[in-house]
Amino acid sequence: MNLWPLLIQILLLLVPGIKQENVFRPRNVVPPRCAFMLQNPQIYDKMCQGNYPMVAFTKYRDTLVKVGEPYTMYLSATLDTVLVVQKKSPLHDCYSLQFKDSNTFHCLNPNDNKTVSLDQANMFCFPFHIQLPDDLMNECLIENQLNTQTHKLDQVVGTKQAIVHYTYSES
Repeated sequence: MNLWPLLIQILLLLVPGIKQENVFRPRNVVPPRCAFMLQNPQIYDKMCQGNYPMVAFTKYRDTLVKVGEPYTMYLSATLDTVLVVQKKSPLHDCYSLQFKDSNTFHCLNPNDNKTVSLDQANMFCFPFHIQLPDDLMNECLIENQLNTQTHKLDQVVGTKQAIVHYTYSES
């Protein structure tokens, strides 16, 4: 039996000065770096949907997603924030999304709106531009043969903030 995870948890609790902020994060808590999503609520519109490419897996070495898993790209109405929803998720079916917390989104579709509550999810926010969404949008346009829609890539490249969301189970 592997006792290392338990020993690390005990060490984090006993040794003063070691940060414990992410050890026991309750469900639906918004990470501090994602506070901008609460301060400035946005609606995110679907731009492209694809399967996680080998080139991104090799370049970024993201261990939370596997090659071939689905992802969907969303862009804020103000064009300053890109949201990448990764792994199998009911969020992929939403035409537009509005953020409530890490596990809860309002799914806005032309014929019906609903609240989607995820059992397990994780979210990483970057209050600055990162290249992962640029690469994913480029690969998504190629995968879906949308080469005439390069303006979508230009929009993602011009964003100032990024959110990468992982769903670990469906609700």
